Amino acid sequence: MKVHGLGRGLGFALLAGLGCLPWQLVWARHAGYAGAFGSYMLLLTLAALLWCAPSLRRGLAAAAVGGLVLLPLALLGPAPSSALCAGLCMLGVGRSGVAYPRSLARALVIELSLGLIASCLALLLYDASLFGTALASWGFWLVQSLYSLLPGRVDAPPQVAPDPFERARAAAEQLMQRR
Repeated sequence: MKVHGLGRGLGFALLAGLGCLPWQLVWARHAGYAGAFGSYMLLLTLAALLWCAPSLRRGLAAAAVGGLVLLPLALLGPAPSSALCAGLCMLGVGRSGVAYPRSLARALVIELSLGLIASCLALLLYDASLFGTALASWGFWLVQSLYSLLPGRVDAPPQVAPDPFERARAAAEQLMQRR
């Protein structure tokens, strides 16, 4: 989230909370509010890895790693506490391991701190109702958006070599500036 900042994380939290309402209206009939909420949070974890990554390539890599574990689990309609635990593990691996590589000790401290606060808030707000699940989802991702405020080094995306036209334009511009 460093590249996109806090606003992008807050936007994701808002969309997650609002998106929970239609999701629950459709899926709660089949899996109950608890199962539908668990599946929703796991799928949101994959979406968050794509949304908050510094580049599409890193986001896809992080989401692919997370998808191997989270998609089969989401199909089972897990309990909210199990879904939050699994989602946090994959969010930590995808975010601090793939999207924004950090040292292991620093990543553990950051991910465990944010994960504990976010899951406690989500489970506190969760009450197996339409409004409670939306509020829990919003609260969870609101805390996770704080990741962008934490200090850390983010590698710049690799520079692409300019095409021949750009090289010729730059050379012509240099030539004109010399005169």
